[in-house]
Amino acid sequence: MSGASELPTRTIDLNSALPAELELLPGIGPALAKRIVTFRAEHGGFNALKNLDAVPGIGPRTLEDLAPFARFSAPEAASDR
Repeated sequence: MSGASELPTRTIDLNSALPAELELLPGIGPALAKRIVTFRAEHGGFNALKNLDAVPGIGPRTLEDLAPFARFSAPEAASDR
């Protein structure tokens, strides 16, 4: 189910969060947090919550659970790194 026992008390920027911060989100454990960070590094981040469905292991239910806790700074292009 969730990688965290308690829900976060603030929103988490999915374009800059470290794996440990991502694990605070409902439905995100260590393996999925690593996949998010890897995807972000290879593809330049996310513009909106729906873009997370490109990460293996994230589906409609996870997107729904993440919605209240996710925010997005402007993503860097993968080529900008």
